[in-house]
Amino acid sequence: MGAADGRLGACYAADDRVVFLWAEVFHEIRLGADGLQMNGERKLQHLEGMRGLAACAVVLAHFFQVLLPAMFERNPALTHTAFDRFAPQTPLNGLWNGNFAVCLFFVLSGYVLSMKSFRGGNRLAVAESLLRRYFRLALPALASVLLCWCLMAAGLSFYPEASKLSSATMPDPWSVTPTLAEAAWQTIWHTFFSYGMAYNPVLWTMTYEWFGSLSVFAVLLAFGGSRRHGCRLARLLAYAVGIALSWNTYYLGFWLGMIACEWAPSRDRSASAGRSGAPLRNLLRRSGIVAGTLGAVGFYLGSYPYVNPPGPWYDWLPVGQGLRLDPIGCRIWGSFLLLLGLLLSPRVQHLLTGGMMRMLGRLSFSVYLVHFAVLCSWSSWLFARLHSVIPYPLAVALTVLLSVPPIALLSICFECLIDRPLLRGLKRLQLGRGSTVFDQQSGRTRGHSG
Repeated sequence: MGAADGRLGACYAADDRVVFLWAEVFHEIRLGADGLQMNGERKLQHLEGMRGLAACAVVLAHFFQVLLPAMFERNPALTHTAFDRFAPQTPLNGLWNGNFAVCLFFVLSGYVLSMKSFRGGNRLAVAESLLRRYFRLALPALASVLLCWCLMAAGLSFYPEASKLSSATMPDPWSVTPTLAEAAWQTIWHTFFSYGMAYNPVLWTMTYEWFGSLSVFAVLLAFGGSRRHGCRLARLLAYAVGIALSWNTYYLGFWLGMIACEWAPSRDRSASAGRSGAPLRNLLRRSGIVAGTLGAVGFYLGSYPYVNPPGPWYDWLPVGQGLRLDPIGCRIWGSFLLLLGLLLSPRVQHLLTGGMMRMLGRLSFSVYLVHFAVLCSWSSWLFARLHSVIPYPLAVALTVLLSVPPIALLSICFECLIDRPLLRGLKRLQLGRGSTVFDQQSGRTRGHSG
């Protein structure tokens, strides 16, 4: 009986540990801590969802740039509806402010590229990410330019026809059909090393993405993600120098993304670094007021409009020529605050991890790269036909709605045939045996930060 009682007691003790373990797991899931899944993998699905929404904002911005150019330029001659006369000067502008979305991409890149180092990785993992980074960006970019080249060569460019009807001032990106070799060279070199964007205008971001990523990797290789005071102080000094040098530039987003990653609540870091600072972070994290305030202020700053002067909603901000902040800096800081609000809000994280949001996040990089090909071909052709038979606002709305299916279909094909196989292939570029659990799923956070 004694032995049986001992075994029974051991079973009860084991059951208690199991119950406690499951309670902890469900507690973490309820809080949405870094998107933890039941299998323990960090999918960062809320960041994917945010990136997916940002990609949609970029798409909508470019459609408005072509079909409602007054959304970007204060010129009465360009207005077509009451909407494009008043909306660009209000915070509604944040819903389609493509530059705000791009700034958010850069902040997210700084955050995600830092995660391996701050959450258990070593310098080998960072070096492997550096080795893969150019190919991760350049090969999909090259594929998108080749798609544009095929459409140009087939005579399927209808942007000039649409721009005459809408009075769009954006230069025609397909005015000249290059040779295939010239298109490839423009992509693999000028797009990444000289701020070029030939044939696919969205690629202007790639030089910033490339050199911004290098700045993140340089800090992590130099100082690692150690929580020791010496390393942490060195990183703080590097952040201060980086922010000072990149002030009011897009590179500022990468520095702020690293800071957000270092600050963000993390079960792994609090376990390894003790309880110092964790109670305050957790208290803030559970405070919906703090998260909501940061998110609202971040969205407001990020929505700073293209039009100049910006209007009564923004006149009071110290933003403009000769002032401390310019519009780019304002949107970068807005993106940073918006990310902090997300990191402090488990409820919003949960909203961004739904099935549709996960799919949108997975396709975000593909949507970003291919939508201009649809806009300059099918969408422009469709708008030119609708313009003469239905009212202008309805023609714009139908053009946007009927462009969603081809963009979605093309993005899915791009993701399945190019992006996903590329991620699998890049996993073979290793400097040693896998060093962290993040290597097992690093391809899940896609987009510019994939």
